[in-house]
Parts: sequence; C-alpha cells; structure tokens
Amino acid sequence: MLRKFNAIISMATLFLLIIHMIMGSFSLIGVTDHGNRIMTIMSFIMLALVVIHIIIGTILTVKTIKLTKKSGASYPKQNRLFWTRRISGFAIILFVIFHLVIFGISHLGGGHVFVFAHAQLIFSILLVATVAVHVISNIKPLLISFGFRGGKVYVKDILFVMSIILLFATIAFIAFFIRFNFV
Repeated sequence: MLRKFNAIISMATLFLLIIHMIMGSFSLIGVTDHGNRIMTIMSFIMLALVVIHIIIGTILTVKTIKLTKKSGASYPKQNRLFWTRRISGFAIILFVIFHLVIFGISHLGGGHVFVFAHAQLIFSILLVATVAVHVISNIKPLLISFGFRGGKVYVKDILFVMSIILLFATIAFIAFFIRFNFV
C-alpha cells in the first residue's frame, strides 16, 4: 500500500518536474517572465509531493535495512541500484535546498535572483545530473508499479524525452549564467 502510494506521488512529481524544467528553462533563457504565478504554485505543490516522497522513501529504506540486518545477509554488489536510488535521492534533497535558496526565495517576494556565479551554476548542473541518475534508476520500477510489464519501449522513450529535457535545463542554466554575468 505504501509503495503504491509512493509510486503515485512519484509519477505526479515527475509530471510536475517535467513541466517545471521546461517552464523554468524558458524563463532562464529569457523567453518567458520570471515571476510566473502558475510556476510558483506548481513549484510549491511539487515541493509538497517531494517532501511526502522523502518521508515514504525514508520509511521504506529503514524497513529494508532492518530486514537486511535481521536476515544477516547483505549483498552490497547486488544492492548497488538500491543504494544508487537512495544516494541520488539524498543528493537531490541537498541540491533542491540550494535551488530554493537561489530561485525560490527571490521569487517569493516577486524579486529576481541576486547572485548566479560559478558556484550557483555548478550546483544547478549537479541538481540536473542527480535528477537524471535518480530518474534513470527509478523509471523501470515506477512503470512496473503501474502495470507496464516488459515495457522496454516505454523506458527508452521516457528516458529519451527526459534526456532532452535535462539537456535543455542544463543549457538554460548555462545561458542564464552567461546572461546574468556577461550581458
């Protein structure tokens, strides 16, 4: 039950993340307005879903670790994907906090980003990279939880689309860095 609920939360979060990345990227490159009210509301909904996902993920991780300790059998080599998912999720938490400091706080007051130097660019690109790792490592089990068995075609299509969106987000961060610092 908890895993199914987490899958629903994950799918909703992924959907909002895709919209957020596309809208945010257009905003960063200067095509749309920074103070988009819909983007702000959607971002808060996504943040709430992320918090729920973190709580559920933590509960499920603790249960798994307890079961592993209880059984006395730990297979680190076989559990690399499990730990990749957990570590990338934890890294996303850190980078999202940084992302909120850079973009979220300034937009709450209707203002603009005050600093976007090399550190902000690096952390923004690391956010994109950790999201890529987290989505890539979780997309297959997410589809399975919704009944898409043997859906390699779906996985490949989703990963292709996500790769384009993540690349666009990376390019947008770089473009924003250049616009912010040199234009």
